[in-house]
Order: sequence, then structure tokens, then C-alpha cells
Amino acid sequence: MREFLIRRYRSDQQHLEERSVLLRIDDESTVMQAAASCEAVLGYESGELEGQPVQRILASRQDDPFATANRHLIEDGQRVLLTFRHKEGFFFTAELSLRQASRDSDQAASATITPRDISGMDPGLIKSAESLAEFGLWELDIASNEMFWTDGMYQQLALRTSTRITPEQALFYCQTGQARVRALFRRCVRTGQPFHLDLNILTARQTLKRMTLTGRPIKQGAVFSVWWVH
Repeated sequence: MREFLIRRYRSDQQHLEERSVLLRIDDESTVMQAAASCEAVLGYESGELEGQPVQRILASRQDDPFATANRHLIEDGQRVLLTFRHKEGFFFTAELSLRQASRDSDQAASATITPRDISGMDPGLIKSAESLAEFGLWELDIASNEMFWTDGMYQQLALRTSTRITPEQALFYCQTGQARVRALFRRCVRTGQPFHLDLNILTARQTLKRMTLTGRPIKQGAVFSVWWVH
């Protein structure tokens, strides 16, 4: 989830107008919330845009804030000039930036991954099953923001079980679809919708593997389980 600040721009005056609007947009490019000033800037009432794709108010694909070139600039704290489409059909230039509070709150550096202790089950049986079937299990506790891995997860990424790693670092092993993985996780947390995604993984030994990431909610508290299958 990102909070973007959009401000109308007048090139002839070389400065920003006062009219601005704050939009909350998720990683699937859906507008989740729009400030009351939305109508003054974009012509839409806030309720008209909520649940709609952000492309509805953009002039072209190049103006998408999630496009690679724009995303890198925005996440670095820079402002970008984009062309927007007003509800009445005309186009206008506006400056878009990531709200500071939103940028700060999205950091995952404090989260860590901990080996999962399978209480009440034979650890040897779990390890044997994971090794033979080439899969691993993990769980994310939503309330505490703690993630737990079984040995199989470390094995699939060719990591020592004692390796300290954060979820953000774990995403580095995904050679394709990092943004998609983030979006699927957040959608599962928000809506409980299960997911299934094939992607390429580059292990710690620089070996490329084709794997499948699947996830589903667990009914016991705010926890959902995800596992990798070779």
C-alpha cells in the first residue's frame, strides 16, 4: 500500500498550484482511498475512484507510478511529473510523490525469519518429507509480524538453517515477479484469498530453480501458511 500526493502543476508559472489530493493505492494499482479534495483536482468524488484501477486517471502507461522508471524515482524520494486525465476528459500535468509517512512505514527491516519448531510432530519425519518432495513451509503471524520457516525452506534456497534473513532479503531470491509476490501476500492478508504463482528462484549457490509459491489463510488466528514446491 502506498500513499501518493498529487499536485497540479502550471509550467507557465514554474511552480505548483495549491490544489492537491492524497490517494492510497495498493500494489495491484487499485485506488483504495481518495481524500476529499479529489473532486477539485481530478473531477471525481472520492467514492467514485475507490476500488477503481489507477489507470482510470492516467493519460498513458508511461504515467503509471508503478512503472519501473517512475517507481524507482518515487521510492528514492523524488517527485515525478505525470500526465493525468480529468473526469471531464481533458489532460493536465501534475507532480506525484510518495508521502513520507507512507514511505517510512513500508520498511520491513525490523522483521526477521525464524526456523519453525514443529511441536508435537516428529522432526525427522518433517525433514524427510521436505527433502524427498523438495518443498518447505512457512507461516506469517500477522499480529506480531513474525515469519517462521521449516528446514525445507532454507534447503530450497541453499541456506544454512541458522542464517538470519528478513522477508525483504528473501524476496531478492525471486528473479521475477517480486512486486507480484508482495501484492499476493497483502491480498491474502487483507481478503483471505488463496494464491498460486510459478516463478524463477536463484538460490544462494547461484542455481536457477523453477518453483511454485502457494498460500492460503489458516483459521487459527491471524496466520496464513505459504509453501514452496519444486
